[in-house]
Amino acid sequence: MKEMAKAVWNWRILPSQILRDYRFHRRVKVAAPPLRRRLVEQAALLWTNRITAKDYYKFGLFDPAMPRDVKRTYIGEFQPWKMLTPVNDPAFYDLTDDKLKFQKRALASGLPVPEILATLSAEGADLDVPNLDSAQALAEWMAANNIADVVFKPIGGLMGRGVISLGERVPETAAWRSLPDGRTLDAQALWDHCQSQRRHGGMFVQRRVAPHPELARIAPNVLHTVRVVTFLDPQPRVIDAVLRVGNGRVAADNMHSGGLAVPVDLATGRCGNGALVVDGLTQDLSHHPLTGARIADTVLPDWQQVLDLAVTAARTFDMQRSLGWDIGLSDKGPVLLEGNWRYDLVLLELAQHRGSLDSPWIDVFNDGGGYRHLSLGFSNRPRRRQSDPTAPRRRSA
Repeated sequence: MKEMAKAVWNWRILPSQILRDYRFHRRVKVAAPPLRRRLVEQAALLWTNRITAKDYYKFGLFDPAMPRDVKRTYIGEFQPWKMLTPVNDPAFYDLTDDKLKFQKRALASGLPVPEILATLSAEGADLDVPNLDSAQALAEWMAANNIADVVFKPIGGLMGRGVISLGERVPETAAWRSLPDGRTLDAQALWDHCQSQRRHGGMFVQRRVAPHPELARIAPNVLHTVRVVTFLDPQPRVIDAVLRVGNGRVAADNMHSGGLAVPVDLATGRCGNGALVVDGLTQDLSHHPLTGARIADTVLPDWQQVLDLAVTAARTFDMQRSLGWDIGLSDKGPVLLEGNWRYDLVLLELAQHRGSLDSPWIDVFNDGGGYRHLSLGFSNRPRRRQSDPTAPRRRSA
């Protein structure tokens, strides 16, 4: 009865989601199948697999040639975090949601993390750094310490929103160049931006980490990161990895900021083609759309160190069973940036061209109890992986 009440309560937001989906269907330009058929099929997948209209087109699920059973291996972005709530303990969400708490624990465990230089928060922070409480304090601190090459991040933000990356100081001015777009920002503009992020607990200032030359070749002035997913089973193991490549226009590298999702072979660190969403549909790209640099077949530097860092981080935060780690590929080696308990399944699925229920993540789904929250109805049960896990996942260009 309790589970039924929860399900019925969650249905209250379905009408608004269905309306958003309908509007998205009308905007996407595909010739076939007919709109009515797409609407019905996507609505059914919303019920069974949380597939929104955006997911339906990004994953290519409108393709009549794709078998129905394959379509139902994908998990969409309609409240996907519900499947990770039984896997990870709510009592410890703040250890990764709050980036300052995350930094403190990581530092105490000797994990390589970027240096935090200051905070801009109403509550301050339990770190030995100044907390700047006005535009004047920010300007004086930046001038007195010759601040340059730093990143401003929301303390509790998600998906790279609100991040500002600064490069050099503009000569003979109290302003700095933002990266990678080259805008000029003074201390007042930075303060105003920080004030807009108060709902996320404020901001902190971190030393900017330079990308590894092999990744800077693809797109400079952006720290490209690998999302590495681990699962305690009972020892931590890596179950998936995706390289996130920035579009070269904004500081963040994730897909919500227009970045590419690139599959990575766990054994070798070799990249496949990147996936880029344009006008609702996914393009398969072997080269970066802005710089023209080749992405496919790139072997990521320090790959074994990346995997080792993810496993060590999973042991440090072993109060959670499955986390997604953002590891920067820097010119000085891998750097741990964040941990995420509600990591993005769509990112993994889009890059790997396969559904989460046809990947190693199915162990998290079954053993962690995530299967209880897949369908919006009551007939949820563990699933069996369809494909041969040793089969190749996709072809490089």
